[in-house]
Amino acid sequence: MEPTPTSEPSEANDGSVQQAQTPPPPPPPPPRHRSLGNVWAIVGIVAGFFFLIVPGVLAIRSYRRWRAGSIRRPTLAWTCAWIGVPALALTIYSSWALYNVPVIQDDFSDPSSGWPLNEGLDRSVGYQEGTYRIELRGADSHGASLTWSEGALPNVAVEADVRLRSGDRSTAAAGIGCLEREGLGYVFVIGFDGEFAIGRFDDIGETLVTGHLPPSALPTGSSYTIRAECRAGYGVTRLAMYVNGTKVADTTEPDDGGYRTFTALRLVAVSTAEDMVDVRFDNASVIAIEPS
Repeated sequence: MEPTPTSEPSEANDGSVQQAQTPPPPPPPPPRHRSLGNVWAIVGIVAGFFFLIVPGVLAIRSYRRWRAGSIRRPTLAWTCAWIGVPALALTIYSSWALYNVPVIQDDFSDPSSGWPLNEGLDRSVGYQEGTYRIELRGADSHGASLTWSEGALPNVAVEADVRLRSGDRSTAAAGIGCLEREGLGYVFVIGFDGEFAIGRFDDIGETLVTGHLPPSALPTGSSYTIRAECRAGYGVTRLAMYVNGTKVADTTEPDDGGYRTFTALRLVAVSTAEDMVDVRFDNASVIAIEPS
């Protein structure tokens, strides 16, 4: 039996005797969640043992018996070679083909592809001339999101061409993002003056993850191709940003101890001045990519 907490008498200021209670023991720490990646690793090891190692051992034994003259033909070795080699090649190809699968591809030629439409005094959002337009009429920022139908994905790359059709390059910016849900996710923003930033936003506000001037090899201009990679790991998310094919940022951000998953693509326009800014997006895509 475990000993019960004991108490000793203590004397209060008025001379009365009080019982001093021993504080209860601290609660046990919460259990750690098992990583889903560990489970798949165990499955892969067991499957590899039975489908690759065991047939390989049997094939080698058959070959050695044939070389020693114990059998006329190494039938088992031939069978494993004819079946095992194509199966191994198919497994490798399937593992590669599982990733780099397009989830969304939109050139905005179809105005019914599902992006939101909004017309107001301070902004105009919608399809225009085969592109998707976000027009801001003052200092503002606005984003439009599209949820894909394939469900939550832990590793995605989002990409789009952005162009400043009108507005001051020194006060305008545009970007893309990968969302866990509406109102929660990451945005990758490039200013048309050359600055960039990666931020995380939620229901409370926005937090800068990283941002600074890009390398001199990346010119300023009125159009960019932005690619953002979001890879979720256990307890950490790896983020990478490419502008015109050049990697400008590669960083990690801790999370609350689980796996993040992403469900939507976001397009963002920003203006820091009162002048009108017209940003156009084209060739938006989302691709399921390999984990880090």
